[in-house]
Amino acid sequence: MQLVTTYSVMSKVVDQLNLFCTIESIKWGSENSYNINRNYIDLLDPAFRLNYINKFIVPIKFEINFSDTSHRQTGKYILRKESATNFILLNAIDERVLSKSIMDSTFNTDDTISSAERKIFFKIKIGAFSIFIDWPGAPVKSEILFSINDYEKTVTDLQKSTKVTREGKTDIFYITYSSNSQTSSALVANTIVDKFRETRISQKKELIRYSYAFVDKQLKEIQDKLKQSETDLSNFKASGQIMSIDASSSELTGFLSNLEAEKYNTDLQLSDYKNKASELEKELKKSGYFDQSFLNPQGTTDPGNSPFSQLMRQLSDLELQRLELLQKRTENHPDVKAIDEQIKLAKSKLGSFNENTLTAYKIMINTLEKKLLKINDLMSKYEVKMRRLPSQENKMAQLMRQSNTYEKIFTILLDQREAMRIAELSKMQDISIVDEAKVPENPSWPKKALIILVGLIIGTFTGILAVFIFELYRTRFVNLDELETEFNIPILSIIPRYSKETIKKINESKEEYGKIVTLNSNDEGLIETYRLFRTKLFQRLGIENRIIMITSCEENSGKTSIAANLAVSVSQEGKKVLLVDCDLRKGDLTKILGLSTQDSGLVNYLTKDSNLNFYPRASKLIDILPVGGLTNDSGTILNTPKMKLLISILEESDYDLIIFDSPPVTRVVDPLILAQYIKDVILVVRPDMSLIETVRWGMQELNQAKVKIKGIIANGATIEHSYYYKYRYGYGYGYGGNNGKSTSSKLQELKSVIGLNEQNNKSITNG
Repeated sequence: MQLVTTYSVMSKVVDQLNLFCTIESIKWGSENSYNINRNYIDLLDPAFRLNYINKFIVPIKFEINFSDTSHRQTGKYILRKESATNFILLNAIDERVLSKSIMDSTFNTDDTISSAERKIFFKIKIGAFSIFIDWPGAPVKSEILFSINDYEKTVTDLQKSTKVTREGKTDIFYITYSSNSQTSSALVANTIVDKFRETRISQKKELIRYSYAFVDKQLKEIQDKLKQSETDLSNFKASGQIMSIDASSSELTGFLSNLEAEKYNTDLQLSDYKNKASELEKELKKSGYFDQSFLNPQGTTDPGNSPFSQLMRQLSDLELQRLELLQKRTENHPDVKAIDEQIKLAKSKLGSFNENTLTAYKIMINTLEKKLLKINDLMSKYEVKMRRLPSQENKMAQLMRQSNTYEKIFTILLDQREAMRIAELSKMQDISIVDEAKVPENPSWPKKALIILVGLIIGTFTGILAVFIFELYRTRFVNLDELETEFNIPILSIIPRYSKETIKKINESKEEYGKIVTLNSNDEGLIETYRLFRTKLFQRLGIENRIIMITSCEENSGKTSIAANLAVSVSQEGKKVLLVDCDLRKGDLTKILGLSTQDSGLVNYLTKDSNLNFYPRASKLIDILPVGGLTNDSGTILNTPKMKLLISILEESDYDLIIFDSPPVTRVVDPLILAQYIKDVILVVRPDMSLIETVRWGMQELNQAKVKIKGIIANGATIEHSYYYKYRYGYGYGYGGNNGKSTSSKLQELKSVIGLNEQNNKSITNG
C-alpha cells in the first residue's frame, strides 16, 4: 500500500501523462483566444469538448518527452502553427523563436502499428525535451500557450491528490484520485495502478535475480568441472595408452553416471521438501493454518470446489461479517463473539487439512531418504566391479564416468533453474485489480436535488424515446399478422426461423446438400411447411401452368434456399422438377446444389452456340440448369430471343414444375425482364426484417410488369410471436419428432437411388 504513493510510482505517472505541463490558452486562427489553464489530458474530457465544440479543435496528440530527466526546463512557451506543414516554438516572454518542427513518423506509443500505418507527427526538439504535436484542422497562426511546471512540485501534488485506504483487516485496498475532470480522474487512477504494478514487478524481478544466485554458483562450478573432466579425458586418449573400452565396461560406466545424477537430483528434491515442510510448520504455528491452494494440480477444471477452498471462502466471508458487525457492535457483543467462535472453528478445520498435508510431506521426505540409501548401495556394488577392471581401462572408465556425471548434473541444474524461474514468475504478480477505475457519472460532492431533477427528466425522455422507437420499428418493418391484409395476397406458407440446432447442422455439414433442410432436418414441423407450400402452390397454379419465378424485394430473404427446398418437397411426391439459376451475379442456387458457377449452363447457352446442360442433383427427379458463369451484364444477356426460345423449350418438356430463381426485384432489372416470359411469381418476404416500403416498391414493379403474384412466402418468421398464425398452421401438434427413418438414413437412401454422376448430364441441342 505504501508503495503506491512513493516517488518511484508517482514520477512514472507524471511522465506518462505529462502532468507537469499546463495548457494555459489556445488561440484558434489569428484572432480568437480562449483561456484554458488545464492539463492536456483534461482537454480530452467530453464535457470540456462540449463546452468548446464550436470554438476550436483539441489537438489529437500533444506530448512532451525529456531525454535527460535531470534537466527539465521550466517556463512558458508558445507553440504556433506557422504554415500547413510547419510549427514553431517560441519563448512566451519575448516571443523569441526557439525551434522549428520536422515531420516525424517514428514516435507512436502503439507498438502494434506497422510502419506503413504509423501516423506522422510534427516533432520539435529543444534542449532536453521534444514536443510531439498532431493538430489536424487547425488554421495557420493557431497557438498553444503552455507552461512546464516544477517537476518535483507536480509529483508532490499528485501524491496529495491520491489516497490509499484499506478495507478493514482484509488485503483489499482502494486507490482514490481527485480531479476536476471526469475522464482524467479515471485515466490518472488507472495509470497509477499500472505504474504501481510495474514498479512492484520490477522489485520482484530484483528478488528473483538474488534467488538464482545459489543455483548459478553451482552451475558455474559444475560447468568448470565438466570442462576439466572433458580435458582430462581428451588428454588421456591423446597419450595413446588406450583409446576405448569394451561394451560391458561402457555400459557399467553409463549406469554409474546415471546413478550419480539420480542421487544428485534426489538430494535436490529432498532439500526442497524439507525446506517447504519447515516453512509450512512455521506458518501453521503462527496463524493456526496456511493456504495450501498451491497444491491444486495444474489443469484442474474447478479447484475452487475443493473442501479446503470452500473452507477458505467461508473463513473470508466470516471475517468480512465480523468487520460489518464491528461497525455497529463492540467486540464483547454476543453476535461478534459468535462470529469469533465460527472463525476459530474454521481455522481449526483448516489446520486439520494442513496436518494431513504436512504428514504427506513427511512421507515424501522419508521415501526420498530411503531412495538415497538404495542408490548408495547400488553405487557401492557396481564400484566394486569397476575396480576389477584392468588399470588402464579402469582409468579410462573413471574419466568417462566423471565427464558423463558432470554433464547430467549440469542438465539437472539447468532444469532446476528454469523450474525456479517459472515458479517465481507465476508468483511475481501478487496484485490483482478487483475493480478498474471508471469515468465517474457524478461528482464526488453531488447536489442531490439537481440529480433527482435530472433523473426525472432523463427517465421521462427515455420512456418517450422507447415508445417512439417501438412504434417506428412496428410501422417500418413488415408484420406477419398484417402481411396478408396489407398486400391482399395470400400467404402460401410460413417458414419458421431455423432452430440453433438446425443452423449448427447446416454450418457443420460436410454433405453436398447440407443447406437443404428438407433433406437434413429432423424437424417434421419445418418439413411440413414446405409440404403445405407445395400443396397450395399447385392449387394456385392449376394444371396448365408449370413455370414459376421465385424472387424477393431485397437481399438475404432466403429465396434461393426456398427454391431448393421446394424442389425437394415436390420431388418427394414423385414429380419431376427443373431448377433454373437466373441469378447471374451470384449463382447461389448453383453452389447450394454442389455445382461450380463455371459449369456449362444458362450463360453459355444464351451467349454461345452451346447445348442446354441439365444436371441431376439431390434426386433423380430434380434437374438444374446452372448459372454457367457469373456476369454483371445479366440484364442484357437475359433480354434476348434465345431466352424466349428457352422458355418455349421448357414449356414443351416433361417437367411437372420449373422453378426460376431470380435476383431481388428492387436491386436489378433481371426479374422484370424474365416477367416478359414468366407470368407466375412467388414473392419471398422476411417479417420483422423486410422494410415495408421496399416490399411495396417491389410489388408495384411486378404489377407494372403484369405478372401474377401467386402468393407470398413468409420466411424466417417467429410464429410464436404471432397472435393470428400461432395456432392456424398447427405448429403445436408435435412435429418436432422424427417418425420414421433418421435423416441421415433418408439422405443415404436418396443418394443410393440417385446414382449421381457429375459427367452424366442431360443435353438438349439448340433449337
